[in-house]
Amino acid sequence: MNNELMKSIEEMLMEQVKLYEENLSIQSEDGIPMGQKEPNAEQHRVWFEMMVAKDPNWILALPFVEGGRQELARYKRTIGEVQ
Repeated sequence: MNNELMKSIEEMLMEQVKLYEENLSIQSEDGIPMGQKEPNAEQHRVWFEMMVAKDPNWILALPFVEGGRQELARYKRTIGEVQ
């Protein structure tokens, strides 16, 4: 019985490892942390405007930080400033 139980536990563990490994590869492909989804356009717009409201200088720093230009470009597309 103990050997069967250990074998069953090992199989379940290996299934979890495989699932975790698959999720990590998905995360590395799109850069989104595991378990999270990229916000839709409206969610992104609300977040972006909230950040600007908290600190108007935040938007000025975007071109100088990693991924900042992409965030700014996405916001501009969302509000229809850039197509």
